[in-house]
Amino acid sequence: MRGLLLIPAVVGIAVAWAALDREQGIGRWQELRADLGEVRRHIQALERENGALRERTERLRSDPFALEAAIREDLELVRAGETLVRLPRREVSNGRFP
Repeated sequence: MRGLLLIPAVVGIAVAWAALDREQGIGRWQELRADLGEVRRHIQALERENGALRERTERLRSDPFALEAAIREDLELVRAGETLVRLPRREVSNGRFP
């Protein structure tokens, strides 16, 4: 009879220890799960960015006009007789145009 009471007591102590131990217990497990969620969101953002870069790469490979425009923009080149006009960039904070 005494042995049967010992098992639930040991299990209870183990559960209490897991709940209270910050280094290896349930609290740490919850922190790791939150970190995992953040990492998964970061991976998804990187996958979207990677997809956009792949699309741009494909456009640059297949469209000579897109390639020329990208080169001219990056190197700030103009053809003879063209005039380069630079407009200041505005940051739109609320998503609406001014």
